Amino acid sequence: IRKVRAGFTPALPLIPAEILFEVLRFFKYMAYKGSYEALANIYWDKQAEEFVVDIPEQKVSRASVSGKISAAFDSRRFIHYMDIHSHNNMNAFFSKTDDMDEKAARVYAVVGKVSGFFPEIKVRIANSRSFVEIDPSVVFESVIAVRDFPEEWKSAVLMECDEADEKRAFLKQLAGNKDLEGFALKLPQAL
Repeated sequence: IRKVRAGFTPALPLIPAEILFEVLRFFKYMAYKGSYEALANIYWDKQAEEFVVDIPEQKVSRASVSGKISAAFDSRRFIHYMDIHSHNNMNAFFSKTDDMDEKAARVYAVVGKVSGFFPEIKVRIANSRSFVEIDPSVVFESVIAVRDFPEEWKSAVLMECDEADEKRAFLKQLAGNKDLEGFALKLPQAL
């Protein structure tokens, strides 16, 4: 007997990192203006085969946001794929209010610590008031995909790896990526 696990495999492409960054910049602006929460809706345009962001009319405060679904996005052409809202500078988490509000079968995301260098992002799928958290990478393109780096950078690097390097990397992981100066651990010969 095979185990069945809850999960989500999207039929649509990943939401481009550029779209995520635009939304994050908007959330950062709202946090700067007064630690306000904010909402963005992400639609899939079936004709153009691309994602579209809508900032709906919304009433915001420091602890809540309520928005209206825009009439401009006809369901014959657009799929309402995701609601993403901010928790300004609080942690990213799905609140009891979110549990009550998020009724539709779609993807939901919440962003916290928006003023930090790397905001926190939590994502879940919803269906009939059942929720399953998923990794953001299931729906968002990696931030590394935003831009490649110049190809000539690769030619400036000589990669060496020996047994001592492997041991140092292992120890560094054990030490939580801290400086290994003065950190000694007797390793088995197998390493």
